[in-house]
Amino acid sequence: MPAKPYGDGIEYEAIAFSLVESGEFRVDTSNVRWRQPYEQHPDVYAELLSRPTYNRLSTGRPPLVPAFIALIYLIVGRNQLGFAAVHIAFAVMIAVAQALSVAMVVWYGQRSSRSAAEIAPPMSCAVAVAAAVTLLLAGAHRTISDYATDFLTEPAALFLTQVFVLCGIETSRRSNAFYFSHADVEVRQPGAALAVRWLVPGIVAGLMILARSIFFVWLPGIALMVALAERRHRLRAVWAVAGLVCGAGCVCAPWWVRNCVVSKSFMPLGTQGAIALLGGYNDVARESGGEWQFAAELQLREEMSQRPAFRSASEEQREVMLARAAQQRVSRWIGKNWDELPAMFVRRVITHWNPYDAKTLGWRLLIVLGAIEVMRHGQGFRVWLLGLPVVSTLVVAGLYSVGGRFLVPCHGVLYVLAGLGGLFMARTALRLSHRRLVQA
Repeated sequence: MPAKPYGDGIEYEAIAFSLVESGEFRVDTSNVRWRQPYEQHPDVYAELLSRPTYNRLSTGRPPLVPAFIALIYLIVGRNQLGFAAVHIAFAVMIAVAQALSVAMVVWYGQRSSRSAAEIAPPMSCAVAVAAAVTLLLAGAHRTISDYATDFLTEPAALFLTQVFVLCGIETSRRSNAFYFSHADVEVRQPGAALAVRWLVPGIVAGLMILARSIFFVWLPGIALMVALAERRHRLRAVWAVAGLVCGAGCVCAPWWVRNCVVSKSFMPLGTQGAIALLGGYNDVARESGGEWQFAAELQLREEMSQRPAFRSASEEQREVMLARAAQQRVSRWIGKNWDELPAMFVRRVITHWNPYDAKTLGWRLLIVLGAIEVMRHGQGFRVWLLGLPVVSTLVVAGLYSVGGRFLVPCHGVLYVLAGLGGLFMARTALRLSHRRLVQA
């Protein structure tokens, strides 16, 4: 099956089709060849097939996932086998991200041994228990695995976030090791070499942005995390952040320039962000606690369609006009309802971390214990494992929540924290048992 009949997957699949057909980053829902796989399942895609068609160069969707799907189409073809290959590829991304979580737990467990006794077989068993807990939680998480059945950005976002965390931990570890062993050289010449070290995490951060535009809003928080990782010397922190930003900027710059050219406006991130923000700042969203509402965008499109200038504009310029109108409407709404924003921020955070049922209680408890373990003994891991969930939460508080969907990229980190919670419990139990044996 192609993309599911609802959500953003339809546009990502349409862009991939257009990249293969014409080499353009375009959404053309009127194309007969694009519609053919959907018309083979009229009961499933009845609502999609009945929508008004449109044909425009897209600036509203980031390019990485459609380009990846298009690559699969070029190799396998856009057919049932090609659709299956896309789903398999997304499943592999999720599986690799989960495997990286397990590897990071083992890495932490081995590095955090604080005495020779803890390297002995009993403490090695504690690390094995933690790895098993991580694998079990990751493998049993249906919410994440279900994303492999659609054409969405979540699998790539989860995978790239895990790669970024791994790069951040390793880069800061190598950087600090060099600092302590060559302190005199590093203090005198902290610039180019340090910036180059952080180019790779910056490149990964750029790929994250090209996979999902909301990661751009994460960038200030990520830069702060890098500065904290290099906090022993202020100038080192500045150069490290510069390397990160340069790496991300070099990756994203061509796409940002393209968006500005297509939109004929300074909109490097495209139009989707401004239009979508309206869904988080309107009366209905306020009543739902800041949860994103599509109705606000539909209402704006209906109102704009009544204007002659809008009807006579090209499809691309209509999106630009919608984005500008949405920005103005959001600004006016915030100005009138600024006193209600703190309550909305809190409720968004609550929604962001849904659900709150007995089924997830154990998973949340392990995350808390893992956070305690990292705070106590996780130097080198602390900034990365605790920083990203905090950054994600703050971004959602300021924008809007979508039923916890924006937390998906952080699930790899949460698996690690849960595994470290298991490590904390296993080590505590082993120490208590050892103490009792000694006393006996």
